[in-house]
Amino acid sequence: MSGLIILTGVFVTAFISGVFGMAGDQGKLAEIVKYKKEYGFRLFVDDAHGFGTVGENGRGAGDEQGVHEEIDVYFGTKGEGYFNVSSEANFKAQLYQCQLSQALYMKSNIETRRAQNQLGHLVWQYNEIWPTGGWGSIEYGSPRPGQVLGGRWKPLQYFYRRSIFADVMATCGDGGACYVRNDRAGRPFEGSCMVASLEFATGDTKTLHSLDLTGKSALAPGAGVTRFFTVDLSAVDAATHMLTASCAPVAADAATT
Repeated sequence: MSGLIILTGVFVTAFISGVFGMAGDQGKLAEIVKYKKEYGFRLFVDDAHGFGTVGENGRGAGDEQGVHEEIDVYFGTKGEGYFNVSSEANFKAQLYQCQLSQALYMKSNIETRRAQNQLGHLVWQYNEIWPTGGWGSIEYGSPRPGQVLGGRWKPLQYFYRRSIFADVMATCGDGGACYVRNDRAGRPFEGSCMVASLEFATGDTKTLHSLDLTGKSALAPGAGVTRFFTVDLSAVDAATHMLTASCAPVAADAATT
């Protein structure tokens, strides 16, 4: 069995294959999950060879070993054949999927940090010097044909604006533990927040929880005002859905989140 461990600050992420393509052996996911519960790291599984072949209805190695719900992120749901197809359209689709993976990981990391008593966050890196995949959230823009002046936004940059670094934001983590945070300096927040599930395959959303923050329930002036709440996530499959959260002020409040 082989895998990869990545340390990012106080966070640890383990990468492992569900089924190894050359030998056909399965990764020891159940064993790894035991350590995950003890030490609290994230578990990412590449199951390109497992989806469609093992587990109930082809749900993969995690399902086969009874730990499907313990896996934080799955990769390779389309199988290796999909990524071996060569064409401009396929390359663009694959590149976009890689950018979504980057955005989802950074979203999880930063939102976890914002739930803690940390004074600020530095993001590396902000922009790229080449028009392709990479660490940055903006593709560098220069006055050349095909470039976008000021930089083309990647999915991560849209996440930054809409939720991750919004003045008022909400998010949920493991077990339905959620929080809403007001970082508007000296200004309260009165409005509402909604948590929903989004299905990757169809884009359909379903409201899971609505939070009323009006009147006496309004958030006190920021910055750093945080309120925790819980949402029932028992019906949400983390392998096929992601959570979204949005906050909207009342009409009398001109701020937008």
